[in-house]
Amino acid sequence: MSTVSGIPSVTQQIWQRFFDRADANGDGGLAVDELQAVAGKNQTPDQVTAMMAKLDADGDGQVARSEMPSDPLSTQMLQPLLNAQEYAQASADERAADNKAVVDSIFARADVDGDGRLSAEEWDAEKNLRSIAHIDGEGATDYAFILRPGADDNDLGQDDFLVARRLDSFTPTPLKIEDMRQDMRERIEASIAAAQESRPGIPSPAERRAAWEQEVRQTPLTEALLARLSNQLSDFAATTGVDFSA
Repeated sequence: MSTVSGIPSVTQQIWQRFFDRADANGDGGLAVDELQAVAGKNQTPDQVTAMMAKLDADGDGQVARSEMPSDPLSTQMLQPLLNAQEYAQASADERAADNKAVVDSIFARADVDGDGRLSAEEWDAEKNLRSIAHIDGEGATDYAFILRPGADDNDLGQDDFLVARRLDSFTPTPLKIEDMRQDMRERIEASIAAAQESRPGIPSPAERRAAWEQEVRQTPLTEALLARLSNQLSDFAATTGVDFSA
């Protein structure tokens, strides 16, 4: 497993945790019945069998750890109908249609039991996958989701979601502190140190991000999250283009 500075990425770690959880008998391989056990209701046995055929490169009837993906997670985000510039110039009806397309995409991927609603577990799985993609640098979009005031986090419908869009598609590249001039870097570092001294016990932005990343790494593997990962594994298998059972 490739690593960065010896530490697996959050994506790599979540795949390893998925594998360990799915490997019910602990034999180091995933059989089709083990894959079916973690699949969601929106994955049929035929789809799981087809996924198995694509992933089982050596034809031994199991998916080995080495046959699992290591690429960054996809959030399976359907693209909005309009880009940022088009959205800024669109009519109210066109914006409404675009926003609906984004909300439809949430439910298409997150509603793993197919009941047309998002439970707290399904919504947490969506947020966790987006956090993993964001931490590993794959989750930037020009829109965000906002829940309507009073929405019930345990039972969300499409009407509970609002879509916020960034109208300016230009995102400046942040200047890293190590790339700044020495005098500018010293002033910023002194300002940060003074702020920390004046507010003892308050974590720095770097500490908050590290705590967030650690929380995401330890997120529970709920049934909804396992189902979402199984769907992603199926998508990964579909892109390999090789049926090893043939």
